[in-house]
Amino acid sequence: MKKTLTALLILFTSFTVQADQTLVIENIWIREAPPTVKVLAAYMTLKNPTDQDITLIYAESPAFEDVMFHKTEITDGIAKMRHAKEVVIPAHSSFELTPGNYHLMLMGRKELLKEGDNVKIKLIFKNIDDQNVSAVVKKTISE
Repeated sequence: MKKTLTALLILFTSFTVQADQTLVIENIWIREAPPTVKVLAAYMTLKNPTDQDITLIYAESPAFEDVMFHKTEITDGIAKMRHAKEVVIPAHSSFELTPGNYHLMLMGRKELLKEGDNVKIKLIFKNIDDQNVSAVVKKTISE
């Protein structure tokens, strides 16, 4: 009985580690801004093929003083950004951070960023390993 429980525990742990490594992060980019603008936004697609929801709880970047999750909401024709504590990527689904919706608000830019530059961002999750990504700076969405 003890051997069976140990074998099941090892099997379950192996499955969990494997599931943690299957999050796919694509199309990571930051819109270029004029030199005087210190607040930018990062966008990306997070694909979760696993059987469990994945929760993104924090992000950080050495190129910015602070990073927060925001969601743009339009009320009575006025766009407002609301702070979001976390972002949940549902099991077997994708979650997009896009202009006009959820995005990473990058505050306190430390250096000038121009088209083609790459910015390191660390994504910190509640239930899987942290992910280090690189966002390319672009002039527009279509590039």
